[in-house]
Amino acid sequence: MTQQYVTSEGQFLVANVDTAASGDVALIAGVTGKIIKVWYYDLQTAAAGNYIFKDGSTAFTGLLTFAGNATMSFAAPGGRIPLPMSVAANFTINKSNTAQLSGFVIYTIDAVGDE
Repeated sequence: MTQQYVTSEGQFLVANVDTAASGDVALIAGVTGKIIKVWYYDLQTAAAGNYIFKDGSTAFTGLLTFAGNATMSFAAPGGRIPLPMSVAANFTINKSNTAQLSGFVIYTIDAVGDE
């Protein structure tokens, strides 16, 4: 489910994260001709595991190792520098396990050139 919020900064979308799948999991689906910008995420994993955030299929981070019941959070510094994906790319996480991953991602979808 995606919720929308309009602020003086623009329209923000909130995606709920609720998955126990392993491997590459698209948290936000890419949009043809558009760029996803991740402004904030807060995720919790139910069991220890390794994670890699990806811009589509390309690693955006190195290997991140988390203990069980660990929380992963990111906030764009000063609310001004988001994590931008490539044009039409998914915001993806690679999970090494089938443990529950829950939380949310706040993002925008912008036209090419608005980055």
